[in-house]
Amino acid sequence: AEHTETRTSAAREAIAEHLSAAGYAPDDAGGPFIVAFGSMARQEMSRGSDFDYLVMLAGMERDPNRIVAFRNAANHALERI
Repeated sequence: AEHTETRTSAAREAIAEHLSAAGYAPDDAGGPFIVAFGSMARQEMSRGSDFDYLVMLAGMERDPNRIVAFRNAANHALERI
């Protein structure tokens, strides 16, 4: 769980940095949302664990660049952790 917390914090930081640089806020109430699942969500990450994620929408997104920015932010987090 401790290893997971370290990697989760690093991922959140990387996502926030990437989205901020792209001009988007990572905590907008309307999404999109980056949702982790797998070992990260279960708090069971090991050194060999990957980062399983989905970019989810709460409704129709009118700006496709926003979806791309969130996907790129998640990939940036994957590189970081």
